[in-house]
Amino acid sequence: MDYNFITELDEAGDRCGSKAREDIDIALRHYFGEPYYVYRRKKFTSFYDKVKYVLNNCVGFARLFNCHGKNIIMQYPYCTNRILEKLLVRLSKHNKVTLIVHDIDSIRGLNGRVFSKEIAYFNTCQNLVLHNESMIKYLVKNGLKTKTINLEIFDYFLKERPNKHYSPVPQIAFAGNLSKSVFLQDKELEKVNAKFILFGSGYSRELFKANNIDFKGIYTEEEIPYKLEGGFGLVWDGNSIDTCSGDIGEYTKYNNPYKLSLYIAAGLPVIAWKKAAIAKLIEKYNIGFTVESLQDINTYLHTLSPEKYNCYLENIKTMQLQVCTGTYINKAISKLVEQND
Repeated sequence: MDYNFITELDEAGDRCGSKAREDIDIALRHYFGEPYYVYRRKKFTSFYDKVKYVLNNCVGFARLFNCHGKNIIMQYPYCTNRILEKLLVRLSKHNKVTLIVHDIDSIRGLNGRVFSKEIAYFNTCQNLVLHNESMIKYLVKNGLKTKTINLEIFDYFLKERPNKHYSPVPQIAFAGNLSKSVFLQDKELEKVNAKFILFGSGYSRELFKANNIDFKGIYTEEEIPYKLEGGFGLVWDGNSIDTCSGDIGEYTKYNNPYKLSLYIAAGLPVIAWKKAAIAKLIEKYNIGFTVESLQDINTYLHTLSPEKYNCYLENIKTMQLQVCTGTYINKAISKLVEQND
């Protein structure tokens, strides 16, 4: 069966979005060859740039709108501007569209998305590749009728797996956009008897006042797996140390944060919120532990045996090999092809 997929590029010809999108793009190329290209407009610096942008997209969309009854794969949400997004949406009326979903902005209250409208659009598609069973069940409960595929976890392609020595020290790594992680600015963080080792953008000494914070700097997504240190990697969101709160905190009940894949790629055991969707995965594969509140970490680390920690390390090494080589996206693509036959 013939498949086509779309890759979004910026005006310089570079891929749009995160490493997660780039890794999936690599996997799709392996299966289906060269993609269709759609160019995203950011800011024109000259009339020539504007003409080039229009011509590039005219060629791309001329090819796409000759597609009827084909299987087309796109990564969602789109990086394009709204005009191009509307054109992409039209493809689902004449083709069998599969969306590989990275985020559902209407659930986390971003970009003015309306949940019912996103569900309606999903229902015009043939397949959705979704993060986990919790996300699938929530969407079905709210009207989703499209066929779904459970990705289970995002891969994190690395040419060489990190081989670092970790130990059960009371040091917790946290990587990401630190300005969005408001809980780290809470002085109450000092109630957790552990050092928080931070990596990423948005750090400010004035805002991050807890004495148990150690900022280590900013690294690329390719560099960071080799730079992490500590005994565990933390997956937490919201503005409180006692629960994952707010729209973004609530969103963790349904999504797979990419930092989980980062920690697994680094071979680092994980701590997460007990009500998060990834809690089931962490407990299923025994690669760390979950807590109701960050303050619960005190009790857990106090009773953690070296044998238990070594068990986490052994289990996460197995998953490390899988996420670094694309096991999960490859299984999802195979399932998609099987489902469409």
